Amino acid sequence: MTQLYVVIQEGGTSRELYVHAFDSLKKAQDNVKSCQEASYRTFGPIKLDPELSARLLADKTLEGLFYSQLKTVLDVVANDL
Repeated sequence: MTQLYVVIQEGGTSRELYVHAFDSLKKAQDNVKSCQEASYRTFGPIKLDPELSARLLADKTLEGLFYSQLKTVLDVVANDL
């Protein structure tokens, strides 16, 4: 079954948050390392449930909704900090 890993990245001085998804833990870890080398803070990688991963990849509308909602929640949390 397909597995996705999510990395949340803070966009520097704007504090905007970005959500990146990867199909392997190594790719997600490489992204975290790259972000850290560029002085961007990250959270993750977060391992998504395999069933959720498969559903997100199978349905682009659901995938877009998931990431959109996740970003909305993260933006609210970031503004409260």
